[in-house]
Amino acid sequence: MMPLVRFTGPKDPRWIGTLDAIGRELRVDPLIFRYARGSTLDG
Repeated sequence: MMPLVRFTGPKDPRWIGTLDAIGRELRVDPLIFRYARGSTLDG
């Protein structure tokens, strides 16, 4: 969404790095979590 509203460019290296980190740290199969759950459930 950020490139669509011209907040950042779609090929900005920092933006690409952010998307890569989100995918690496928060993605589980097709889902993207808001934050890392760790080993315990927080309800």
